[in-house]
Amino acid sequence: MTLFIIIRFIILIHAIFGGLSLISGTIAFLSNKGKKIHTLSGKIFYYSLGISILISLMVAIMPGHYNPFLFSIGVFSLYFILIGRRAINYKNPNHNFLIDRLIHCILILTGSSMIIMPYILNSSFNLVSGIFGIIGISFGIKNLLILRQPSTLKSQWLRVHIIHISGGYIAAISAFLVVNQVFMPLLNWFLPSITGTAAIIYFLRKIQIKKYQVFSMSIPLIILTFIFTHQIKAQNEILYEPLGKEIGIRVGISKTRLQDRRLSAKTFYNWSPKYGIQFSNRKTNNQSRTRIDFTYIKGHKKDKSFTINSILSQVNYSFQYQAADGLWIGGFCNNFALINFPKSFAMAMFTNNIISYTMIQTIGPGLGFYPSKKNNSAFVGNIEIPLLGYVVQPIYGHPYPENFLKEGTFNPTREGMTIPMLKSGKFLSLPKFSSIKLEVGLFYYPNPDYKLGIEIQGEMVNANANGKSVRILSNDVILSAGYIY
Repeated sequence: MTLFIIIRFIILIHAIFGGLSLISGTIAFLSNKGKKIHTLSGKIFYYSLGISILISLMVAIMPGHYNPFLFSIGVFSLYFILIGRRAINYKNPNHNFLIDRLIHCILILTGSSMIIMPYILNSSFNLVSGIFGIIGISFGIKNLLILRQPSTLKSQWLRVHIIHISGGYIAAISAFLVVNQVFMPLLNWFLPSITGTAAIIYFLRKIQIKKYQVFSMSIPLIILTFIFTHQIKAQNEILYEPLGKEIGIRVGISKTRLQDRRLSAKTFYNWSPKYGIQFSNRKTNNQSRTRIDFTYIKGHKKDKSFTINSILSQVNYSFQYQAADGLWIGGFCNNFALINFPKSFAMAMFTNNIISYTMIQTIGPGLGFYPSKKNNSAFVGNIEIPLLGYVVQPIYGHPYPENFLKEGTFNPTREGMTIPMLKSGKFLSLPKFSSIKLEVGLFYYPNPDYKLGIEIQGEMVNANANGKSVRILSNDVILSAGYIY
């Protein structure tokens, strides 16, 4: 029996167990949680998918089929189902977390190798492998930090189980659709991730677990978005917007919410109109754009924000002004090195006249000034360090000063929450302060002279101050129209 026949036979076994995991996973996914049918089908799914993944790992290192990237992806999938299965035992007070820590460390090492090995083998950075590597490192570190609080895990085991085991199920469906080309390539990549992420959110809300991690649940969607746009880039080398000058208008709505993370209590929520104008002058493929946005906060005539956002040669310069009881005047400079805007996976051309982009904040310094009515002014510095869109801002503040959240503006203090970032003009460091920033857009060109667009922008800020754990959510939906001349 030749090696070729042996490998073909092994691949056949892999496909059989993969199909079994797909069927049993669907039954477990649709059945009532806690029932015998869910438990039985879940076990079949776990073991069949585990065997299928182990076989794929073996094939990925065989002669003629050697593929380090697919091997690493197999480790990712195995990680999801292992942690999802072991999470069931987190409710056991005598559970030993040593193996869990070892699994997380293996994922961190795997992610590191996916970033380093392309440099060693090819002296270049592999985009898709690097993205998976960053995700793996962030996932492993995040879960290692969670293990430092076993008492929390005992009450949150179901959340961990749902998120991770569903991630394995999404991976199984994606593999089936992509290999068999069931739908058009776009749907094969996107459909499992979008529907799976929505289902995870639904089930977590159904069992009344409110403190789920949005970042964790959006991981599959982010992964597939990057892979998909990278694939499109390989097929469409020219991904530029039409050259020329452009003037346009932007209208939309902005939603802001402030809540206590520990109590999941919503203390402030409103929708506000947002409108602005945009100027672009694209003489070359290095796009230059200036955007001016105004946001008037509903119910507060004196409270508004004003932003000038300019992109020059792939560098974003932003000036922000927020007029409330606390005034923020400041600027940021962000180099879009991760996305190489607009030529890399941040922008993909679906057809000849439709362009989409996914823009994630990258590293950049900022400096602001808070003039206070009490004559206690202060400069605020800000450094943003990215980890695939997870922006850590550890140094001296953010455009949400103490006065901005006091009685008389948004009035969140009625439930005892404030974020006192500034006191008497002095810096106050917030060691646990982070935010996620993501922007997605879709533009349509009916002809070379006109442009229509829709953009979705989101930011989630987490802050810990004075024993309070606060989350600020802001989302914008913007419609735009432009004339190119």
